[in-house]
Amino acid sequence: MKDNFEALKKEYKNIPVPENLNDVINRGINNYRKEKKRMKNKKIFKSIIAASLLILSSFTIGVNTSESFAMTAEKIPGVSVLVKLVSFESFKIEDEVVNANVNIPAVEGFESETVEEQINQEIQEKMNMHLEEGKLKAKENKEAFIETGGKEEDYRPMIIEIDYSLKSSIDNQISFAVHYFESMASSYSKTYYYTIDLEEDKLLTLKDLLGKNYEDKINQQITEVLEESPSEYFQGEMGFKGISENQNFYINDANQIVVVFDKYEIAPGSSGEPEFIIEE
Repeated sequence: MKDNFEALKKEYKNIPVPENLNDVINRGINNYRKEKKRMKNKKIFKSIIAASLLILSSFTIGVNTSESFAMTAEKIPGVSVLVKLVSFESFKIEDEVVNANVNIPAVEGFESETVEEQINQEIQEKMNMHLEEGKLKAKENKEAFIETGGKEEDYRPMIIEIDYSLKSSIDNQISFAVHYFESMASSYSKTYYYTIDLEEDKLLTLKDLLGKNYEDKINQQITEVLEESPSEYFQGEMGFKGISENQNFYINDANQIVVVFDKYEIAPGSSGEPEFIIEE
């Protein structure tokens, strides 16, 4: 996320679509049609959505990154649903205090409109909150810079980036993250994670995945890892005290639960956002 946005955008646009992409997708469609004859149910339909999402993430392209793929996708059954499942709003802000590049994701196409609205509203509200706070902070910093003798032409706007990443698409669930990052004299970042059961149309929790004793199970495994490398993590009052009620986590490509902590939460900033794979 810290790389130059325009450079990334140029790189994305220059990614060639593999010559055999259509063959791969067509084979998937044919297999789906055969399977559909045997099993016409909701589970198959949602599996196709998840598989299509994985195809998209594999090539790091989407509606706003590859025009050729987008035009092709409109004609492919299943992939058109994919575009509606995880889409995003993109815009830029360039003024005297902020340079912002924003990609906000949304989920669409669920049977439960309540779940869909809940997730989208939460993402939108959180990103708007961070963006407004960042803009206010940047304005105050510029005022302080000028008041203490700084020159207008020497002031550098705050860099703000909002983006998202797909963590996994396995069986009937998807897991993705929404990232906020700002940088000026120092940097700040915050990541929000969402894991969704496509079959049940609901957000999954650690309790759903690990059972009622999930806290003890996770705390024990994390404590064991921390004891192996005590110098890498905060100790004493600043150290690990157990997971929070709304602990961040996602599912990786190996279908493993990964618990994530904020930067500076249990370790120095150089550690970034510490992650721990939890065995079920």
